[in-house]
Amino acid sequence: ADIAVFFFITKSGLAALLLLVATSLGIAIFGQACLMTVGLARARGSRVRVRDAVIHGAAHAISILWLTLELFVRVFLFSVPFLVGIGLTYWMLLREHDINYYLNARPPVFITAFAIVAVLTLSLAIVLGRKLAGWVLVLPLVVFERMRPWRAFAESERRMRGCRVHAVLVFVYWGVLAFGAS
Repeated sequence: ADIAVFFFITKSGLAALLLLVATSLGIAIFGQACLMTVGLARARGSRVRVRDAVIHGAAHAISILWLTLELFVRVFLFSVPFLVGIGLTYWMLLREHDINYYLNARPPVFITAFAIVAVLTLSLAIVLGRKLAGWVLVLPLVVFERMRPWRAFAESERRMRGCRVHAVLVFVYWGVLAFGAS
């Protein structure tokens, strides 16, 4: 609880958490851009060395950085109302005792809070899932079509109309396979 309070309540903790998440996201997106370069070359019947894929990704590093920042801000802004709701649920219902009391005793207020948090979390997952399914093409648009990140979001949503359910199913399938493989 003290660790969560540090990261979610204090200014320095919140800044550190946001910086850590943004940096991790940036590294993952850069890695994905390099993998897409290799995959595209393979689909075209040619080969690309890892070094060349990294160089290609580095050539687009500024655009990838802006894309990362925009994606982070968009996801954060969509998440804020749900996170505030979860925080208010904790503040109004669970702040009298520590988590061990609630896990052991399971009073009705804990079950109520759990249900509220579950509904808010599921709602956030649905909202973000719909948005992220529309943004699937953002990175390829930025890296391969040299589109500006802010414009790529709208273009990706336009191109993904009618295909979002398929994209979500592919990612769920991939996630299940990745989880199973690990």
